[in-house]
Amino acid sequence: MRFMGKVGCLDSVEDGILKGWAQDEERITPAVVDLAVNGQFLDTIACSEYRPDLVEAGRGCGDHGFTYPLPASYMQSRANVSVRFAGGGPFLHNGERVLPDFTKRFLISEALFSRALSRGLWCIDEMSLSDRAVAITGWCIPPALGRLPVALTHNGNVLEDLVRFPRNDIAIKLDLPRDEIGFGFKARGPIVSAGKTHQFAFEHALARRPFDANQTIHFVACERPLPPEDLRVRAHGSTEENSFMKEGSTVYVQIERILKTYFAKQFEDFASILDWGCGSGRSLRYFTHDALSKLTGIDIDRDAIQWCQQAFPEGRFRTVGATPPTALPPASFDLIYANSVLTHLRQMDQLLWIEELHRLARPGGVLLLTTFGEVAWWGRKFPSDRFVEWRLVRGGFYEGGRNENLAALGIGDYYRNVFVSADYILNTWSRFFEIIDFIPAGIGNLQDLTILRKQAG
Repeated sequence: MRFMGKVGCLDSVEDGILKGWAQDEERITPAVVDLAVNGQFLDTIACSEYRPDLVEAGRGCGDHGFTYPLPASYMQSRANVSVRFAGGGPFLHNGERVLPDFTKRFLISEALFSRALSRGLWCIDEMSLSDRAVAITGWCIPPALGRLPVALTHNGNVLEDLVRFPRNDIAIKLDLPRDEIGFGFKARGPIVSAGKTHQFAFEHALARRPFDANQTIHFVACERPLPPEDLRVRAHGSTEENSFMKEGSTVYVQIERILKTYFAKQFEDFASILDWGCGSGRSLRYFTHDALSKLTGIDIDRDAIQWCQQAFPEGRFRTVGATPPTALPPASFDLIYANSVLTHLRQMDQLLWIEELHRLARPGGVLLLTTFGEVAWWGRKFPSDRFVEWRLVRGGFYEGGRNENLAALGIGDYYRNVFVSADYILNTWSRFFEIIDFIPAGIGNLQDLTILRKQAG
């Protein structure tokens, strides 16, 4: 059975000339596409040029091509050109085939409802804490978009003052036309049990259980210094202090829980720890003195390393190059963890660093590595057409473009936004390590976590 739909390809954007083809298989008239440059509408054209290669590919008489010269004012190296079927249809991307609509919708639905949103998803955008009250705003999506009664809790106590409202920006991320449930929320309530640790959970209101215990958000008060704004932005993408602390403490608590669950250990129980990509210490600032004394932090950001050396004198910190190997001796570490590092490396750079981590780990050593997967894809609002290409065409590895957070380091386009599937990890990383488990959105309600071990011998 062959499904009919919109298919096509933007073949090239060279010397100011757009070339490609598009066909609506449900119509006999030429497909019509909209052109845009840097997000601004440019023109609408019909795709009716004859192309013999389309005839050979079984595309009827082959008259589905288009050629379009860009105006001189748009001919610049960083011009972002987009072509999509007219009327808000699917995009044509460089070298990527637009799949029939039925296939696209099926894959997107399966990814969203069977996996990414099967246990719900939520995020705190803003937080306010005082000695007496707490207030949070953000968004929450019940499991599989169900209309379930939800509750938000602080340290196990329900925040009774909860208001939900539409967030169409979240609906757009999920490829939905509008928010009909009320994804947005504002919640506040008194602080019943004061202390340094704050836990926020997204729960079923009647059953009083979290939809997913891994999605509990933590905020731990810490007396250690915060890095300056410029260093926070490089690691976190924001200058907001509470957000920096929330993300760092949540990662710390979640990793320590993983260590207890899978290995019956805490950070202090490992003889030697490597924080690969430690940045300015967003998560290691919550380590105990004993754990810090066993820690080595490495990063390509010299300024961040110098700051960590002053802020955390118990640990050892050193700058490394963007490309391995490092100067660290082999078989040095019992525990290696990296949060939001592999999320930004090209495929070859990833593999080089995976090989280096294998060299640095001791036999039996544990590794905890995070990646962007399906949940992060929808959270970052990448087009649904590209999701299909990622899963079917690109072997589970996708480069989503340049990330500018480390632009100050002068490393060009080395730092990327990269997405990998669970299948890719299982098939590729297993050449280096035993894969213990893979937890979707296991860290920070966003990044997938892979638990690995270096085999002895």
